[in-house]
Amino acid sequence: MAIILRPRVDCFHLEERPFGYPSLGRIIISQRPGTHVGAYVWTCSHLMAKFFIGKALSCSLPQSCFQDCSVVELGAGTGHLGIALALMGAHVTVTDMDELVPLLDHNIEMNGLVKQPHPQPSPSAASGKFTRGWAVARALMWGVPPRPCDPLLPPVGSTPPATPLPSPPADASLLPTPQPQQPLPDLGQVDMVVCSDVVYNNVRSHVPLLETLEALLSRPASAQAPDGKPVGYLGAFERYPEQERPFFELLRARFAVVDVPRGEFDPAGAFPLMHLYRFTVP
Repeated sequence: MAIILRPRVDCFHLEERPFGYPSLGRIIISQRPGTHVGAYVWTCSHLMAKFFIGKALSCSLPQSCFQDCSVVELGAGTGHLGIALALMGAHVTVTDMDELVPLLDHNIEMNGLVKQPHPQPSPSAASGKFTRGWAVARALMWGVPPRPCDPLLPPVGSTPPATPLPSPPADASLLPTPQPQQPLPDLGQVDMVVCSDVVYNNVRSHVPLLETLEALLSRPASAQAPDGKPVGYLGAFERYPEQERPFFELLRARFAVVDVPRGEFDPAGAFPLMHLYRFTVP
């Protein structure tokens, strides 16, 4: 049996950033601004985390509606959004390019979300409502079939930051490039797929992303699925409308898409260029 050791992230070149959320507590994220488009937290991820916390708190169940839910995050970057969902009880696989996996592993460990045989109540949940889930990091490039570096999913079983979050650099060399395709791994059950600011003016990534979303959301959901079937959520800021419009036209053509009301993710209306979409396979 081969043992593969991943390189650990260089902690001397990291910037730690805390994110505080009522009822969830504090998330600590290590980031590397200016080094890679995915190496820091974007505003969209922060707003989506608050949106999902609101859904979890409004759930009629005695626990979070994401408890034991199997979640895949595509283009996870630092893992901020997936880590927030894991703190709400989800079993999360955060995925991105190979070079970002050490940073994802580091942030999962920093937030105490390495999978344990006997989960304990999350000490970060001030209300005691949430039971901590867990997260794992995997490399996955978009396209059908996706290219895994490991099996994608294991078996199923307080205030915003004081300073503005950075905008992504315009340097196109930092954007992801589609990679050669390999056989689709056994993903197990998928309840929810989340994507935060993964649509760029790099049109080469649009079809591979849509293919990956379709492959994941076509799989069976578990009994813990909050909507009874696999569901996707994609948040995006308008940056290059002309280049990005074809992606959203294809998204609506391939999926049943609902625009999430702005009041649910941006109640103050502070981010008019952000949109959040909920979608399922018809």
